[in-house]
Amino acid sequence: MRGWYWADSDDYVVIQFARSYNMDDNDWQEYANMCGYDDPCEAQAMCGDPQTTYIRLNVRIPKGAIDLFVHRYAHYCW
Repeated sequence: MRGWYWADSDDYVVIQFARSYNMDDNDWQEYANMCGYDDPCEAQAMCGDPQTTYIRLNVRIPKGAIDLFVHRYAHYCW
């Protein structure tokens, strides 16, 4: 996960976190089907890796609590 974007408003800072989506077995099978193959490994070998999909989450932090946020959570992001 990493901080993707941020915005500043009157009383808050908004940070958008993003992380790549980890595909499960069903996602890989859907990718294989979309590529016209039965096997996900064959689809990956013939068509390459699927595009990365991101999950995004906006977090609104009160300006007086930014230091607390950084100490508690930011080390998970970068």
